Amino acid sequence: MPRTSGPSPARQGSMDMVMEAVLKSGTISRARIAQMTGLSKQTISDVVRELENDGWLRESGRTIGNIGRTAAAWRWSGDTRDWAASPT
Repeated sequence: MPRTSGPSPARQGSMDMVMEAVLKSGTISRARIAQMTGLSKQTISDVVRELENDGWLRESGRTIGNIGRTAAAWRWSGDTRDWAASPT
């Protein structure tokens, strides 16, 4: 059967989980998304990249901490109603 456009149901579920974490937190690192969702680091990296390329997320600076490297922080780049209405 030919594949329809759009992400697979599993990918869409991952995208929804990432967006829910972002919307709840405002600005968030990929590590924090992993803690909140239980998704793998690779899945989060792939989903964040895809959402950024599609214009849903944007990098909004770096985390600040006392230990370890800083991490990119991500935030929502649109109106929350847009995500709910999106066929993505």
